[in-house]
Amino acid sequence: MESRYTLVEENGVRCTICPHQCVIAEGKRGICYTKENQDGKIIDLSYGRISALAVDPIEKKPLAHFYPGSLALSISSIGCNFTCPWCQNYGLSMSKIDDVHTRYMEPESVVEVALTQECTSIAYTYNEPLINLNYIQDTAEFAYESDVKNVLVTNGYTSIPAFSNVVEYIDAANVDWKGWNPEFYRKHCGADMYKVVDATEYMHDNDVHVEITFLVIPTVNDDPEEIRGCLLYTSPSPRDLSTSRMPSSA
Repeated sequence: MESRYTLVEENGVRCTICPHQCVIAEGKRGICYTKENQDGKIIDLSYGRISALAVDPIEKKPLAHFYPGSLALSISSIGCNFTCPWCQNYGLSMSKIDDVHTRYMEPESVVEVALTQECTSIAYTYNEPLINLNYIQDTAEFAYESDVKNVLVTNGYTSIPAFSNVVEYIDAANVDWKGWNPEFYRKHCGADMYKVVDATEYMHDNDVHVEITFLVIPTVNDDPEEIRGCLLYTSPSPRDLSTSRMPSSA
């Protein structure tokens, strides 16, 4: 399927789904390996390609305060826009769509399975879901019409202009913050931490129920001050950014 989130440029076609803003030359793919320039158009290679499907308790996502005790239909595809070496779903997130067995499912079929299995929600999870924004948008719209909730389990690295087309259909998100240090994000994830924070705040400000997982890796990002800074910033009390311990970009 041709991606909706593209801009044509002199040296290729720009994918605008995430902050990487990859400019993809003819015959090449972007960082997530799921977008390919074919004849001057970006083709979404992972659209509808499902690598895993399971019925999970919502607490497994993990979401502790969103319809507790309910079931979620978990679906995933292939690929990620991060490069984390510790990824627990490495086989899905770091693989190429050509190398992993998948099956095609129409968005309507995903919603039908969720209804049949009496799932309150569909959870887009396991690999990074937001690189598959085209498919999430189509599936979430059908789910919304059937009163099935839409849940993201995500690294939060999304382009806000692109995500703005989908946010009204997203009910909840668990955003996995990998650390609270910009250099850590650059070195280990190949990403800009501030873009993750911006997207998380955008979700919250647009009525998405947000819960944050702070991934603690011993000796890598377990400095107590770093953790305190993250906790202070995500405190439910009104934030004063002058005292919130937002890390410096220096």
